[in-house]
Amino acid sequence: MAMSEDDYRASHPDDPNVDKAKKPLFVQNSTGMGFHPASALGWVILLAIIAVIVVIVVLFRTGTI
Repeated sequence: MAMSEDDYRASHPDDPNVDKAKKPLFVQNSTGMGFHPASALGWVILLAIIAVIVVIVVLFRTGTI
């Protein structure tokens, strides 16, 4: 049986990571399909993916790949 978060906090009062809220990187859209970034790290990941796609497209268009 898994320990609830409240039970964990009660049994580990000296753990510095207990108070940090675990915010998801992406959350589901309230309308329609898909997900969107919900945190700064989510935005960084999204921008990194877009940058990789742009680099690949540019390399293909210049004939490097």
